[in-house]
Amino acid sequence: MKLIKRINIKDIKGINDALDSANGRGRKRIMNHATIVDMIDCMETRLMSLSVPKKAWQGCMMSRSFHVSCNSYKYPYETTAATIERGYDSWFLVSCGRDTITTDPNEFIKESYGILSDRQYLSQKAIDAAHAALERELKKGKRF
Repeated sequence: MKLIKRINIKDIKGINDALDSANGRGRKRIMNHATIVDMIDCMETRLMSLSVPKKAWQGCMMSRSFHVSCNSYKYPYETTAATIERGYDSWFLVSCGRDTITTDPNEFIKESYGILSDRQYLSQKAIDAAHAALERELKKGKRF
């Protein structure tokens, strides 16, 4: 996956151009701006479920690639992958490219959730805020 100049999520044409370049000749398991918006929705839902305030979201990242069980293929399988990062007040596309999935059972293949493979990375600031929210809830006597 190649690093690109950070592209703001509001720049629809810029995001689609970068993803079209990353998709290459691929026609299946490709990404577009709508996929990136869905990634942002997933990450924001996760951060809100952890009670992380918005000011602590900066630095959080998420990577996604479409994933299939490639045991039936006799060749490496390619898919498009992308990584987003939260800036001070907006989300940015920071890398995208083709990702190869192999059938080697000894190689670590990404964790699969349905047809998508997601990796979420919380910043230390977000982790600290989630711990603080949990401690507040415990002090109030709420059970989880």
